[in-house]
Amino acid sequence: AIDTNTLEVKAGMARASFSNYSIPGSVSISGEKIGFRLKWLSQSGVNDHPYTDPNDLKQKRQFNAEAKLFGLQNDFIIKLTNKTELNIKNWIQKSDRNIPGFFGQTLNARNQIDEFYRNSISLKHTLNNNIKFQFKSALFREFLWYKDSLAGFDEQSQSTASFNEFDFIFSKSKIELLVRGLYHHNWAFSEGYTGNGAWVQNKIGLMTFIKYKINRSFHATLNLRKELINTINVPVVPSASLLIFINKFLRLNMNFSSVYRYPTFNELYWNPGGNINLLPETGYKGDFDLIFNKIYKRIKIESSFSAYWSRIKNMVQWQPRGLLFVVPVNLLMVQNIGSEFHLNLEYKLNKHNFLISYSNSYTRSTNIKSAFAGDNSVGKQLIYIPFYQNRLGITYMNRAGFISTQIINNSFSYITADNSSFIKGFNVLNFSAGMPISISKSLSTNINFGINNLLNVNYITKANLPMPGRNYRIQLLIEFKNKFKPKK
Repeated sequence: AIDTNTLEVKAGMARASFSNYSIPGSVSISGEKIGFRLKWLSQSGVNDHPYTDPNDLKQKRQFNAEAKLFGLQNDFIIKLTNKTELNIKNWIQKSDRNIPGFFGQTLNARNQIDEFYRNSISLKHTLNNNIKFQFKSALFREFLWYKDSLAGFDEQSQSTASFNEFDFIFSKSKIELLVRGLYHHNWAFSEGYTGNGAWVQNKIGLMTFIKYKINRSFHATLNLRKELINTINVPVVPSASLLIFINKFLRLNMNFSSVYRYPTFNELYWNPGGNINLLPETGYKGDFDLIFNKIYKRIKIESSFSAYWSRIKNMVQWQPRGLLFVVPVNLLMVQNIGSEFHLNLEYKLNKHNFLISYSNSYTRSTNIKSAFAGDNSVGKQLIYIPFYQNRLGITYMNRAGFISTQIINNSFSYITADNSSFIKGFNVLNFSAGMPISISKSLSTNINFGINNLLNVNYITKANLPMPGRNYRIQLLIEFKNKFKPKK
């Protein structure tokens, strides 16, 4: 959102390890009926971080990892009347990045250039206290150029997508109703495929969402979605949920839905690696969330526990094909069982704030059925999915600034479908601090400093791809903000 009757300018500069630089900024101005905001970001980096090669235990540096990025985004908001608002957004971005090599690789010439233009417009109108309308339309254009002279790849692709949706919203007393009609058009072209290399996908859909407040303690929702994708008549996809307010501190939310997901354009036509023979994902999933919030004297407690289950037929998974690229394939039947726990504690004492945050997740994602006899992946954990992940953060804040530490813990994860090979788990410690400086009523600065992987742990998250050791980032942000009175 853009503040009313405000001029705000932000400009910053950041320097990080391995010759990384970034220049973020924004400017926004608004009156009573018109608001405008422009944001930009320029980044560049060499990313030549050192690492220990496990093949020969020698210290080496990552190479062919240079990257550049520039992005520009603007928002334009117009209140046409007290009941009608128009929002226009534009976003352009271009990146040019070399793709770094693997352990033991001495020659590498992979490069990828991405460029996109995204434009959207939305119109909101409130008819009365019960009825609202909203129309949204977006146009995306994307270009990609992938080169690898050593492997003989030099492919260009482009895509265009348009999204058009119309919402009818009705609310009264205990009932909320949303009816959405949609039309999506996708077109893609890739040099690497036979024929004319172009594909078109049209999607027409209708969605209905109903929420009914049975009483103060029970809220029920039902969602129905029907789509037609090209000539494929997608079955009705239902979902339902029940929200129970157990007391003023505790609530329970339960969800159940069927699943139908048609493969994305990238999964079908990405070059190299796309798979035009992919089948849609189908299945069922359910979950529940138990949420507890309470303020006890100086202590604020926010916690939640959730558990989920799903069984998906023909689940799409990207699998490595050698060291050069990955390919999406269908897994005949996958079962996911997991849980998540989050806890936030905040203690306030005069001008001092102490915050502790902790999260834990457990994931068991198993290939339970295969189309091939003797498939060694049946009953095994899917690749690159750790069983456990833990995050612990401790922060101290006052008017002078903040200091914060974070510990990241990941268990091991398998890198082969038969679970014969794995990458080790790791523990990483990060540190950050910041200090605001007020220069005047309208002008202020913020200095932030961070060190990632403070203990310089040697670890990986993908097979054969080195991760950086200890590295730092420092950022200076200058902010000017001025409220003004509108002319009468």
